[in-house]
Amino acid sequence: MPRQRNITAEKEALVKAWETRRKECGFASIIGQEDVVKRLRAFASLYGSEPGATQDGGAPSTEASQLPETGLQKIPGNILFVGPDGMGKRTIARAFAADYCNDLVESTGPALANTGELLGVLTKPAEGDALLIGEIDRLPKIVAPVLLRALTDRTFDFVVDTVMFAKTIKIPFKHFVLLATARSSAACSRDLLECFHLTIPFSQGYSEADELAMICDRIAKQQSILLAPDAAALVASASRGSPHEVGLIVGKLVSLGKTTIAAEDVTQLLSILGVSARRASGGITLAGSGAPSGVEFERAVIGLLERMGFRAEMTKASGDGGIDIVATLARPIVGGKYLFQCKCFALDNLVGAATVREFYGALTADRRAVKGILVTTSGFTPQAREFAQNLPIELIDGEELARLLAEFKQ
Repeated sequence: MPRQRNITAEKEALVKAWETRRKECGFASIIGQEDVVKRLRAFASLYGSEPGATQDGGAPSTEASQLPETGLQKIPGNILFVGPDGMGKRTIARAFAADYCNDLVESTGPALANTGELLGVLTKPAEGDALLIGEIDRLPKIVAPVLLRALTDRTFDFVVDTVMFAKTIKIPFKHFVLLATARSSAACSRDLLECFHLTIPFSQGYSEADELAMICDRIAKQQSILLAPDAAALVASASRGSPHEVGLIVGKLVSLGKTTIAAEDVTQLLSILGVSARRASGGITLAGSGAPSGVEFERAVIGLLERMGFRAEMTKASGDGGIDIVATLARPIVGGKYLFQCKCFALDNLVGAATVREFYGALTADRRAVKGILVTTSGFTPQAREFAQNLPIELIDGEELARLLAEFKQ
């Protein structure tokens, strides 16, 4: 009798954990992309798959205290998600795995550089799990045949060469669901495309007023900050229809150190990042289309410098290695001439070492300068930061700009 009670308790706990996982990570948590979700649910139903169902259609298994097992006839086919970066392809793939697979293993095409690394990933999924490979269009050609073999024969013959004797080890793979993302189908080989039972194109964007604002609010809560409704609308309007951009902007708002973000805070942040926003009838719209003006960004930096006590002015147009702003500070010890270069880039477009190297060349040409400061709306690559070490160069990324913006308000 006690054994029966223990089994029942374990079963109830697993069912509760499964339901919580579906609610937090499954399709129930997805905002927008209704057509995509509808197609994926219909696709899973073709295989007889039900969210959280076991082989016999009953409650989740309690054996070995594992997540619910899915019978072979319940395992859906492989799915490829195609579309531009930042549209939520991985999020949708993870939601599908949460609803229709046991567990999820993740990797990326560029990370699977050789056969050993790919085999290490392919042996991780258990029966009924999902394997998510992001950027599968960037999977090295040398390892692609191994993946194809794993999906068709579910085995791989690994040859161990001991010089005089060669030994073949047959490596088996479990029946898992391959979920993959790519920027375009054209970048994938024909053999690879044939391994997918369904291709989902992400051609439809998100509604700024509703869906992106809701996504913004959710990301903000995950970061333990609260955005006013009009502040969330501003973020949505500046995100170019991309949930990824929403996350990047919210991340910079977090660096302000506030628990509650008002529309004024977002407006100031977007201004220093070089994005002009204005209120228009019917809601919030961007001032102009496309990328923000580099000149506007330079003017925003000059305004910040003047509030910090500098006298600053823009220089004439120059090359990429040139100087955009010359600023002077009339103070003892820290005073002198400072040279600035401003890079108004998209949030995910990092400044590389080549740009820093060119800036350093322009800095050394002016022997009266105290320091060179390279300011960007995005960030810097590790190589760029490594190059700037021990040099009279300071790198200021978007997050540091946000902190300065909060400290030196108008």
